[in-house]
Amino acid sequence: MPTKILIVDDELSVRHMLRRMLEAAGYVVCEADDGQAGLLVDQKELPDLVLTDLKMPQMDGLQMAQALIEHNADRPVLMMTAYADVESARRALKIGIYEYFLKPVDMSDLLAGISRALERRRLIFENRAYQKDLEKKVTQRTFALRQKIGDLEARDVLLRQLLSIQEPDATLGLALKLAVGLCGARFGALYTPESEGFLLRAAFGFGKDDILMGGEMAQLGLENLELTHKLLKAVIERKDRVVLPRTDAVRKGFGVGSLGVLPVMKGTDLIAFLEVGNGVDRKPITGKELTRAIDFLPYVAMAINDCILQESIPGWDGDVEDILGEAEKWTS
Repeated sequence: MPTKILIVDDELSVRHMLRRMLEAAGYVVCEADDGQAGLLVDQKELPDLVLTDLKMPQMDGLQMAQALIEHNADRPVLMMTAYADVESARRALKIGIYEYFLKPVDMSDLLAGISRALERRRLIFENRAYQKDLEKKVTQRTFALRQKIGDLEARDVLLRQLLSIQEPDATLGLALKLAVGLCGARFGALYTPESEGFLLRAAFGFGKDDILMGGEMAQLGLENLELTHKLLKAVIERKDRVVLPRTDAVRKGFGVGSLGVLPVMKGTDLIAFLEVGNGVDRKPITGKELTRAIDFLPYVAMAINDCILQESIPGWDGDVEDILGEAEKWTS
């Protein structure tokens, strides 16, 4: 886009002479015959540079320049005058006039001054754009680093749980809660496929802030819902995530607005389903938001496998204290 220059001078002959020179140099030119008119033309034309006379009726060049610079400090204003005096030059510098020329103006000097002013303006814009881009990149990388730290912390918490002897339901509940938190969701459920359907093993966010277990979880009945069966069967067929922008009436009653269901794999075997949900007051969950939970699925699989191993111990009845008591007999 051609550079536009506004000429403000009460002498028509001067304006025409400057217009011819500037247009010959490739600039687009607009004109005004005094300071007040210059302000109006500036608002309409939005020039890249203003070239103004000092002495004019109605409003002089210094008054107009001050108003222009206060409105847009990045746009250079150059001044011409046939009445040079120290006070005018001092005031011009004080308000931010870029350059000061004496009439009759040497055209080569004026063109060089305009070129310098526009180059300075270009560098200011480039530097500002660079700083903005740098700030954006720093923000993005800081956000990515915090997410990575969050991912590592979640894995560390779950691994510590797995290295200790804990109730299987508590371990599954923790794995679920961590996965839900990683993708920024508010609700979650963990199902395992059974011979006659699906078993709800853990739930989070449905009416309470903590993990639901035992009878509280059974009252939800999520595994018996038609939508649950459709989603889990779709995951089995696709062996990939399924995202649903709207949910059923039961889940809406708990404040769930959208769902994502992920397959939990052990090798090539599908061993569980992870359901995460966003609230009705938030935008629908997307595949992108599920990425961090997907990266966490191998750890969820480890938690499920650990629970399967514990529950396969002969005489297991779900009581960790009993198992520890039996182990002490063998070591005493």
